[in-house]
Amino acid sequence: KPDNTFRIFALGGSTTVGMGTEDDETWPVYLQKIMNEKITGKKIEVINFSLPGATTWSEYNVIKNKLSSFDPDLIIMYDGWNERETPVEKTIQNWESICQLGNDEGFDTIIVVQPIPITGNRVLTEQEIANSLENLPYLQKSQQYVDGFKELDKVCTKTADFRRIFDFVQEPIFWDNGHTMSFGNKLIAENVFSVIAPNFGK
Repeated sequence: KPDNTFRIFALGGSTTVGMGTEDDETWPVYLQKIMNEKITGKKIEVINFSLPGATTWSEYNVIKNKLSSFDPDLIIMYDGWNERETPVEKTIQNWESICQLGNDEGFDTIIVVQPIPITGNRVLTEQEIANSLENLPYLQKSQQYVDGFKELDKVCTKTADFRRIFDFVQEPIFWDNGHTMSFGNKLIAENVFSVIAPNFGK
């Protein structure tokens, strides 16, 4: 890693990959642009290391076996929706293991519980409503994730509940039952920056 460089890895599933949008419209790309504008005196690298279908368990393994050797300063976990088949306790345990690994290896870890159309108070478009009914179980699980923040905050750098970040936004956000369009990804990036900005005195 070059001198005076702050290296951020963004992990998650297809919602971080940017499925349905162009490569320059993902939330990690928008975060890089915000960092370039807002942070001076330090080079910021935002590296998208997400994979479609990724889970907290697969992310833990890739961080432990690969990313930790690339000298990360911060790892952002944008998770929740892909944990459908994973018991809540196991998901929280995986996050805890990642944060503990960060404490041991010297990098910060931020856990973000992601939004889907039905987690907020927006007036949904017809398309968003039609695609969202199958996601009802996520409402309960995501609340349990957030309830687990009390324990995670003991080992993780920060935790963030993004389930309602789109409240009161009038424009369409989701193109299916969980993937965000370019505008939504920009809003995600702005919210991620607001979480990490104190690290840079902003």
